[in-house]
Amino acid sequence: MRERQAAQLAAALILRAGRAVGVRKLMKLMYLAETEAMKRSGFPIAFDDIYAMRQGMVLSRTLDLMKHKAGTVTNGEWNRHIARPSYRGVDVQRGITEASLDGLSSNDIEVIDSVWNAHGSKNVDELVHVVHHGLGEWIEHWGDRSRKSGAVKVSYAKLYESVVGMSKVDAADVAEEVAYFKAMGDSGERATI
Repeated sequence: MRERQAAQLAAALILRAGRAVGVRKLMKLMYLAETEAMKRSGFPIAFDDIYAMRQGMVLSRTLDLMKHKAGTVTNGEWNRHIARPSYRGVDVQRGITEASLDGLSSNDIEVIDSVWNAHGSKNVDELVHVVHHGLGEWIEHWGDRSRKSGAVKVSYAKLYESVVGMSKVDAADVAEEVAYFKAMGDSGERATI
């Protein structure tokens, strides 16, 4: 995972809202941005592990950081950009502005703007509906199960097939590249929350 990019992706979405954003809404918007980036550039922004859960798709480690889950490995980038969640939701740290989001490319910003324009005004229930009824990857990994809780890890190869429409062979090749970049992550990830 690239913690800096995940934190800045979250911050960019919160800045567009102009106020704190609920954890569930922010996670859904982040997931939609990840898959939109995969469609447009071939690669996600945060390179996080993705799971299908009852309430939709999540970026696993990002969700742990967002919730300040004890034991989560961090390099400090999340806390540098994102404040602890409060009753209002998740907000940026004081002093974080669009100009300070230097880990995002212009393509990333275009993706974020596109996702915000399409989904930013939706409430959580509307976003859950979008994720449940509009995303084949959630339906494939969760929707046909009679589960009430838990999580199902979704491979990047499956995501490239479902989201981007690649063949199995091409999806496997790109997933290998994603695995390489995921393994690189951010340097210096040592601390835990």
